[in-house]
Amino acid sequence: MMHGALHAAILRNAALLVPAPERAEWLAEWRAELWYVERGATAFCLGSFRDALWLRFRSFSIRRALRVDSPLRCVFLLASLAVLSYVFAFGLPSRKLFSLLWSPLGVRQFASGCFWLYLESLLVLLTLNPLALGEYPANRFAPSLWVRLRRWPFLVTKILLLAQIFWFGSLGLLPIFPPALCILFFGMIAGFRWAMVDQKQRCPVCLRLLENPTRVGIPSEAFLGRYGTEFVCTRGHGSLYVPGVSTTWCSDQRWQYFDPA
Repeated sequence: MMHGALHAAILRNAALLVPAPERAEWLAEWRAELWYVERGATAFCLGSFRDALWLRFRSFSIRRALRVDSPLRCVFLLASLAVLSYVFAFGLPSRKLFSLLWSPLGVRQFASGCFWLYLESLLVLLTLNPLALGEYPANRFAPSLWVRLRRWPFLVTKILLLAQIFWFGSLGLLPIFPPALCILFFGMIAGFRWAMVDQKQRCPVCLRLLENPTRVGIPSEAFLGRYGTEFVCTRGHGSLYVPGVSTTWCSDQRWQYFDPA
């Protein structure tokens, strides 16, 4: 009995290394095979760690690791890039630029440059693409106002982290590549645009990326019915309708809350 509990504990711990979609099936297979092991059951169970690690490495991909489907993963990835850009900027051998930057005059000029660059980037972005995030009308299934307002601090956090990434990255490149300020300007425009597009693709309740895009309607019904793409929140908070053609009654994407029950 004692050995059986030990073997079960070893398999359960090894299962934690297996990707979640395959975990239940993997654990059931190892438990079934354990029934036929007469000798060396402990060594057999310890071998499950090697198999679990192999499955974990096989399923690993850079694209999946950089996926920012959850808000915490998105903020963590941006914060990590901001720290790396800071280390890159202030870890260079040349200190002359940064000694000037952190002088009283340099701090004022740096703050002024940040403000005007932010403003210019937002004006260019506003000219290229409106900053509307869509319509999110509240219905009887909508959560509290506090929950619905959480998406705005999340958007501000993304913009601030992106600005730091491009600022410190450009400062690090400036001693060896003088046109780095041009990269900074266009990089901030592209970064702000990504932040807006990413925000429009998230659930306003849980702030996770929406999934399962589905085509609805046909082009001939664009003016009288629904024609576009519909996304849903995998946690059941609602659906997002993105019109395929802008019409007078629906010119931008529209969110609909679901019944939480």
